[in-house]
Amino acid sequence: MNGSDRHAEELDARRLDWALREVVGGRRAPDVTAAVLARAAAGDRGVTEPLEPHAGTSRGRWLLLAAVFVLGLATAFGVGWLRQHDGADDRREAQGDLVRIVTRAAAIASLPAASKAVEVHNLDDAAVAALVARCPDLEHLCVFASTATARPASVGDRAVSITDDALVAIGSLRHLRRLELVGVQHVTGAKLRELERLPLLEHLALTFLDLDDDSLQVLPRLPSLRELDLESNQGFGARGLEAIGACPGLRVLSLAGSGPLRDDWFAPLARLTRLESLNLQAIGLSRRLLFAEGMPAPRTPEFGERGIGVAALQPWPALRHLSLANTLNIESSVGARLARDCPALQNVVLDVCLQIDDGTVADLLSLPQLRSLSVRGCPEVTAASIPRLVTATPLREVHLGKAPWLTLEHAGRLARAGKRVTCERPDDPAFEAALAALTPVSVDRVLRGRVMRDGRPVIGMVAALYAPLERSNGVQVRVTAALATAVAGDDGRFVLTAAVPPGEYELRLEDHRPSPLAGSQPAWVARRAVTIRDGETVPDLDFVLR
Repeated sequence: MNGSDRHAEELDARRLDWALREVVGGRRAPDVTAAVLARAAAGDRGVTEPLEPHAGTSRGRWLLLAAVFVLGLATAFGVGWLRQHDGADDRREAQGDLVRIVTRAAAIASLPAASKAVEVHNLDDAAVAALVARCPDLEHLCVFASTATARPASVGDRAVSITDDALVAIGSLRHLRRLELVGVQHVTGAKLRELERLPLLEHLALTFLDLDDDSLQVLPRLPSLRELDLESNQGFGARGLEAIGACPGLRVLSLAGSGPLRDDWFAPLARLTRLESLNLQAIGLSRRLLFAEGMPAPRTPEFGERGIGVAALQPWPALRHLSLANTLNIESSVGARLARDCPALQNVVLDVCLQIDDGTVADLLSLPQLRSLSVRGCPEVTAASIPRLVTATPLREVHLGKAPWLTLEHAGRLARAGKRVTCERPDDPAFEAALAALTPVSVDRVLRGRVMRDGRPVIGMVAALYAPLERSNGVQVRVTAALATAVAGDDGRFVLTAAVPPGEYELRLEDHRPSPLAGSQPAWVARRAVTIRDGETVPDLDFVLR
């Protein structure tokens, strides 16, 4: 039995044990292993001995066997049907997942007890404990402190961080699937073992705080873990990476802005053979650009601890998405390494990797599934790469940054070959307009919804569509302007039209009425993730306020 099989077996056992305790009121199922072995040692063969036939019962036995067979078929059909419909329900729930924003402890008491997703801003341990008591069935919890990045509702707020003690309450959320601790720098990791009580935890984000190697040893004991985000976490080293490598179920991993880390420490990550998405951008770079009063300053890497090289990369056969942006030490041979060891790559980001060149681009274009390549801020990439980019069959997107060498004739060749090309020249609006005309990629998308409170429509709320999180030098930043907005009318309904390409977005419900606390900043009321796909209609996105 290999490591992946053992992990799957352990995961099934943990889930079954949890489910049994749910049914029997928290009591563990009896362990009958010892009793069975004792009976076997005494010669008891159980039901393996053939039964003596009994006259007159043959027809009854056959009828019984037939009934069992039919029941088995019905059960198999029913399980398959339920799984299919469960998956559809999960997708609908993920598409319209309502995340309730809480910025005041007093507001917790008014939350619906059945809330599934909550994000709290600058609240303490007592508030988190109250939230857990109020909403025990939470599936998604984000605890955010204004220590590393600004969000509209938090600008100007004094940062408040939970401590390790809050993890005791969080560990009791037995339905929790997604946990995000962002900027809570008073969490040292001493009680992260409390997360072992979360059998369904699939997504864990511990970002903008520094946890050491000892803290991360809990990771392999989270059997459902599929996505791990340690962005801007600069406290761990070799043993922390070993712990990450002992999580064979990981599909998504972000170490952006972490470190400083050494190339040879990455060897354990070769065990992550199911990894599909990996973010290694800005490792070793100072990552917190915004600090809040009263919070500890982050450590600053010593000079020379800047970034990783090609030797850190491992064979990841299932990897589809890789970002090495702002990895200043990455060598030009990265293209050949990735073409050899990561053949499933579809999206590669090498922005501000100063050593990559046209040879790197040529190597990357040999990847059979490469659809998107980003080389913004790479001065050694030149017009010599254009012919290869034009003829690269699977390639659909090329992101070139400012690229002073790019001409409209180059862009036209790429567009005629079915490639979308981006090039930013804010001081040359005529060029940008001509380029946009060559590569039309955005069509009108219509989002509809309704805002209600206590069964009545809410008038005047603003539904605003935002681009997903962007990053700069390893630090999360949000696009400051909404892509499109719409105001809820007399019936509480809104219709928002935005010319955007397919992708992941965020729809926020905002209150733009001025208030003494928020000033001119719109106050967040709620938000939800939105996935836009070509040829598909986005379901209605209703907000029910309390």
